[in-house]
Amino acid sequence: MALIAREAFQNETFRTISDTSKYIIPPTNKHEESTYIVNHHRLHNYYQTGDYVYEYCIGGKSGYTNAARNTLVTYAEKDGMQIVCVVMRAEYPYHLTDTTDL
Repeated sequence: MALIAREAFQNETFRTISDTSKYIIPPTNKHEESTYIVNHHRLHNYYQTGDYVYEYCIGGKSGYTNAARNTLVTYAEKDGMQIVCVVMRAEYPYHLTDTTDL
């Protein structure tokens, strides 16, 4: 996952999408109402008042399945250094706290 994430993050379009807090898809000929999409990465700055916001987070992807539990891929940048962190099979909130600790 870290290798895939590293490659994906080198794509500027992917970085922009990953760092977007929210987006509104306007109505189309297939859907009459706007569709609101929100970034659910709890470390991202969209959750400015959240307990787990990590100021250096610049994007990533969260996920959950019964088999895999909480998974979290996070991109961060500080002092010119970029990192990717992957935490898998964690119970809430340890995927968040483990990521910031790492």
